Amino acid sequence: MVRYIWKPLEIWGFNDPTRAAKNYKKKNKIEQKLIKWSKENKTMLISGHTHRPSFSNLNEDMYFNSGSCIHPTAITAIEIEGGCISLVKWSVMVRDDSSIYVGKEVLKGPIKLENYFTKNM
Repeated sequence: MVRYIWKPLEIWGFNDPTRAAKNYKKKNKIEQKLIKWSKENKTMLISGHTHRPSFSNLNEDMYFNSGSCIHPTAITAIEIEGGCISLVKWSVMVRDDSSIYVGKEVLKGPIKLENYFTKNM
């Protein structure tokens, strides 16, 4: 269906109404449902696929979203390392000597995972 119906329609300018990446109302609705579920169940929720990164502070819910890996210049991700969680962005960067490399930028965090669970118990 996507290949034979939606792809030609998108070429002509019609957006897929079920696709959260390009439908902001649907994206917001999905995120609100995920945040509500996380709060009600006092459970950390790490998701993706809405293409909007999200990182909760300690005094908020426990909803995290990895963001997107389809941007041509960057990839956002949730990284869990050494008992800490961070929101990071990997992108092509340029050094002072004009050489190009892939580098990581920490957007939020790191925060110890245990801090989320001791706060919510």
